Amino acid sequence: MIITFYSGEPEILQQVRQTYAPDDSEDPEFFVLLKLLGVIEYRNDREWYDVHPIIVDLLGEWERNHANS
Repeated sequence: MIITFYSGEPEILQQVRQTYAPDDSEDPEFFVLLKLLGVIEYRNDREWYDVHPIIVDLLGEWERNHANS
């Protein structure tokens, strides 16, 4: 399967996956990922984010494909 992300999305997803926060929460690309539920916002004791579990699998596949490029 070919995984396609828009420019900048893999980097944002990797950042959120590693730190539970985007570099810039006002970034329009992050906002799109949030609204499309590629990134999920949680509000417990604090606000934090994580990549949707299905997207984690797709991102892992994308990373493997691009590591071999």
